[in-house]
Amino acid sequence: MPRQQRYEQLADDLTAKIRAGQYPAGSQLPSRAQLCEMYGVSASVVEKAMMLLRRDGLTETLAGVGVFVRET
Repeated sequence: MPRQQRYEQLADDLTAKIRAGQYPAGSQLPSRAQLCEMYGVSASVVEKAMMLLRRDGLTETLAGVGVFVRET
């Protein structure tokens, strides 16, 4: 079985936290820099993970403001 990519692991972890209510609807996720530090990954890994969260309809990005959990 192929190993899961790091960005997929990050997206899965953030998805689990969103679904568990750690990041409720309307809340802002940590900044990209904070996520890099928290998870020990590069900015490109965080960006790919953020793309998956947007694709799945979990977040929305407000330019210059941040990434927010969408209302469901």
